[in-house]
Amino acid sequence: MSFAIVSIAIDRVRTVYRLMHIEKCGKVPGNSASQLVFVKRLIIATYIASAILSLPQFFAWKVIKGENFSQCTTVWHFERANNYQQNPNDTEMVSF
Repeated sequence: MSFAIVSIAIDRVRTVYRLMHIEKCGKVPGNSASQLVFVKRLIIATYIASAILSLPQFFAWKVIKGENFSQCTTVWHFERANNYQQNPNDTEMVSF
């Protein structure tokens, strides 16, 4: 599940809670400025968490450019293909 969907769910739960609190007590908990600050922090946290957890993808994937094509592949598959090209008779399976 993406962080954006989780953030939307959290915001909706808070909205429902606030509406139930208004119905029960007759007053709004907090003020609109604090709600705006919360939403801004939630958006910033979503972007930061997404960026941090996406960082490994920059190191695990590589673009291979051939004569007539280009292809994305993991660095492990690239290394395995290079090993095979250097020694095609070696039948030993390499496990990572």
